Amino acid sequence: MISWGAISATMMFVRTTPTFYVLRFLLGAAEAGFFPGVVYYLSHWYPEGQRARAVAAFMTAVPVSGVIGGPLSGALLSLNGLFGLAGWQWLFLVEALPAILLGVIVLVYLPDRPETADWLSSAEKDWLVNRLAAERTGYNGAIPISIFAALTNPTIWQLGIIFLFAAIGFYGYSFWAPLIVKSLTGSSDVNVGIILGAISAITIISMILNGAHSDHSDERPLHVAVALLISGAGFFGCAVLRQPILAVFFLALVPIGHCAAYGPFWSMPSRFLTGAPAAAGIALVVTIANVGGFAGPTIIGAMKDRFGTHGPAFMLLGGCAVVAALLAIALRRVAVLRGPAG
Repeated sequence: MISWGAISATMMFVRTTPTFYVLRFLLGAAEAGFFPGVVYYLSHWYPEGQRARAVAAFMTAVPVSGVIGGPLSGALLSLNGLFGLAGWQWLFLVEALPAILLGVIVLVYLPDRPETADWLSSAEKDWLVNRLAAERTGYNGAIPISIFAALTNPTIWQLGIIFLFAAIGFYGYSFWAPLIVKSLTGSSDVNVGIILGAISAITIISMILNGAHSDHSDERPLHVAVALLISGAGFFGCAVLRQPILAVFFLALVPIGHCAAYGPFWSMPSRFLTGAPAAAGIALVVTIANVGGFAGPTIIGAMKDRFGTHGPAFMLLGGCAVVAALLAIALRRVAVLRGPAG
């Protein structure tokens, strides 16, 4: 978090294309190290039957940041020229500070495991530790596997490819949504931020509901697939509709569906893997998916330059979401990961 925030703040000094690419690469490296650690950390605190809700609750930070960051970004852009800084420079500087400050708080405040949590009683610690240990050793008869086996397991790669296709669309949305909303509505930067903030608020509800229902039904792949199909429908609708209100409505379905898949999806690797192999497997899934961070915005940019509109690119991204959904449905036939003892 600290390195992530520091690199993000450094983006305000970008003046050349090579510098932008170098810092963007370092920013992605910092981000890639953060997320697998959090998902693995949550697996030490929440039993499997509550994990989708826990992951979804954590991942609501994504749309919450949109609720706050959308209007805030619009306001920061309006500071253009203050103290000699452009609006986009103020945006990178101010929005990097929370990550740095909270990173320091995490180091000081968060305990590693329930055994060291001073807010739990001895009985609560014993119950939680024993419950998690029983799941790790006996879930569906799964046996331990090595880190290498986790990194080469086809199911882990399938999970990575699922979220690669999903991430291509979502990163494309994240980078281009403000410009698309602005072009559709003709709104000011501040009003565009408010619209995106409202979409993020609805997204939070979809994440919590889908995660809770996934835990209640003890089903993951279908909850991922349906959510990604909703995201795909959003791309298709926004691509073909010309009426601004309807186009923005379907655009909103993209994050609503995509983010609703987070809880069920990220609870799957820790359902199959435990210990160091779980951390390595989650990291591999994130690494594969993060390729979408480059591909999504690049695809939209290139196709928008060629066709003069976002429509063709959104049709392609909608197709990516459908492919991801079909691969998720295929996971319903996959048994618990097995491999040689590590």
